[in-house]
Amino acid sequence: MTDRVVATLNVGSSSIKLAAYAAAQSGKLGPRLLRAEIAGLPETPKLSAVAGNSNLARAFLAGANVSDLQLSALAPRLILALEDALGQAVVALGHRVVQGGPHNADS
Repeated sequence: MTDRVVATLNVGSSSIKLAAYAAAQSGKLGPRLLRAEIAGLPETPKLSAVAGNSNLARAFLAGANVSDLQLSALAPRLILALEDALGQAVVALGHRVVQGGPHNADS
């Protein structure tokens, strides 16, 4: 589908967001291939996905059933479903981390 795939992950207190992008060998980031979110955590996870290619979104959703998983398994399940839907591995993954500020420097 593309030379390489990179993904971003944002794990929050009530949601997990994922986006996948095409990337050229030169390192330039290309178009977004898919955007997905699990909302309603932790009680009622609801997965949604949007992609320019509707077959990609359907394949991702079919592979990423999140109804029977513990919270710690949700993010890995998203990455595996993405790789299965694309038919190739994610070569890089970025994760958003929020630091609590100057009063939380010791944690």
